[in-house]
Amino acid sequence: MRDNAALMIKFALDQINTWRQVIDSLFDKGTRPKFMELIFIELKKADRIFANLDLLSQEIQSRESFSFRQSALEIIDYLKRKKEK
Repeated sequence: MRDNAALMIKFALDQINTWRQVIDSLFDKGTRPKFMELIFIELKKADRIFANLDLLSQEIQSRESFSFRQSALEIIDYLKRKKEK
């Protein structure tokens, strides 16, 4: 289990960094309609784990959609605060 823990932490950190980079690259488009949809599309291209979302059941996809939105909003808020400094 411990061997897998380090690998899982690395996957999580890589994914967080990918999401932050993608959202930061789109940050100036934040006032556009359907901004979240744009983020969703770009993350599916950039994140090799998230790209497999379509392979999951509809039930899991709907939960992931909620989690995606919450995570993206938190990263957007983080980037706004960082840029205000």
